[in-house]
Amino acid sequence: MKITQKKNSKNIIVAVVFAVATFFYVFTGEDYFELFDRSQEVLQDTENKKNEGSLSAEGIYSVIHIVDGDTFDIENGERVRMIGIDTPERGEVYYKEAKEYLKILIHGKKVRLVKDVSERDRYGRLLRHVYVDDQWINKKMIRDGFARLVTYAPDVAHVADFTSAERAARKEHIGLWRNK
Repeated sequence: MKITQKKNSKNIIVAVVFAVATFFYVFTGEDYFELFDRSQEVLQDTENKKNEGSLSAEGIYSVIHIVDGDTFDIENGERVRMIGIDTPERGEVYYKEAKEYLKILIHGKKVRLVKDVSERDRYGRLLRHVYVDDQWINKKMIRDGFARLVTYAPDVAHVADFTSAERAARKEHIGLWRNK
């Protein structure tokens, strides 16, 4: 009975992800079907991580190193990947700007880390929403044009907030959307 409920829950999650991807494709013209393609893999990764009993780094931590525009290290040695955003990789246009902006926002500061659904990504990084005081850094990176919206199931609770932030950045032609 329990196994059937788990399978049904997973099927519901996949259906919701597909519906969200379809909605965003229709209304924004962006290809969010990557959500659906990766959902099965992420669901399996999430299930595996739940069973590993990993350290939960939810709370307040000092940021000691900025890896890139969406990843950083905290004082306990953990690497954190910000949920819902994607910034340019090394060698890509706007990489340095995104990394520097994140550094200005959080390096050397105390951040509050908040888990969504998944504990870790497939690379072992903690997946978290990041706050400095009451400022939601994930959304700010998108809104200020330094990051794109990218969500993977099951961590899709704030997709509407991120979509709104990206739409505003695009409309104002700031950051990544400067020449578009």
